[in-house]
Amino acid sequence: MPTAFRKMHGAGNDFMVLDARTKPLTLAPPAIRALGNRRTGVGWDQLIVIAAATFATADAAMRIYNPDGSEAGACGNATRCVARLLAEETGRRAVRIETVSGVLPAECLAHGQVRVDMGPPRLAWHEVPLRAACDTLWLDLPDSPAAVSMGNPHATVFVPALEVVDVAAAGAALENHPMFPDRANIGFAQVLAPDRIRLRVWERGAGLTLACGSGACAALVNAHRRGLTGRRAELELDGGTLLIEWRAPEETEAGEPDRRGAGLDTAGADITAGDAAAETTPTWDSGAGRSVAANSEARRSMTGDSERGDSAAGSSASRDAAGVHMHHADAPHGHVWMTGPAVTAFHGSVDLTTYAA
Repeated sequence: MPTAFRKMHGAGNDFMVLDARTKPLTLAPPAIRALGNRRTGVGWDQLIVIAAATFATADAAMRIYNPDGSEAGACGNATRCVARLLAEETGRRAVRIETVSGVLPAECLAHGQVRVDMGPPRLAWHEVPLRAACDTLWLDLPDSPAAVSMGNPHATVFVPALEVVDVAAAGAALENHPMFPDRANIGFAQVLAPDRIRLRVWERGAGLTLACGSGACAALVNAHRRGLTGRRAELELDGGTLLIEWRAPEETEAGEPDRRGAGLDTAGADITAGDAAAETTPTWDSGAGRSVAANSEARRSMTGDSERGDSAAGSSASRDAAGVHMHHADAPHGHVWMTGPAVTAFHGSVDLTTYAA
């Protein structure tokens, strides 16, 4: 029986969106890879599965999969697209989406724009995560990238002229560097002005895409940490422009709870993030709102302590237990907000049994 889907995109970052809230959905990593093939499948940068929420504060849950079959911890452009779908369903501008990285509030604005709170960046080396204790603002790698987690690991390389950089070659090499045990998304950023950055991103498990929302957030955070920009900037990507704001702690909504680590219950869930070799088969139960497979320990190691999600601030320095100079402080810092388009390209259907083998 054909399964309906939507093809959506945010600034050219395109998605196949499946809804598992009404009937169970099972897709093995080989099927995900086959569906992601742009010649013989549907073709997309990420596969998005909408499921029933497990938290009463969320309108729905979402899971994100890369073309190589691995799971992604965050995708800002996809979050905006799901927010638009939920707003159309509920008739409300403001919605809340449950992810493996937390419950993220979003709001639909005028002219097809959607704003989403991506939560606080994580700046400590073990939160990114990195292989060993080090200063995340200046990694001991070629071109000294800066690292941060936005729910998934990012490294930003600042360059004087982006047009001369072979992003595909350099990005692929850094994605798989031993420094990043879970691999990493690699952004190449040229600061054009204190409020404008040109960015291209090699995405973990997907390659070079037209836009990467979490990569744009990472670039702004790292640029501000280095004193290159303010806390608000427009990010120019190949597929369009995103507005990124790293708000100060006092600008966070009053009463807004810490959401990091309060995402989808991954006990017994499919854990493939950063590991395409983990050939587990996610099954989404329309009532449970979660995928059911093996190995939850890897995800718990990525999401960290569920009791405390905010990492330390990037405005001052301290030393971790290993004595490594760290660019953060004990006090929690503000959240990163992203505004950009969310577009439905077309509706379609696919016989998933074709891709079951």
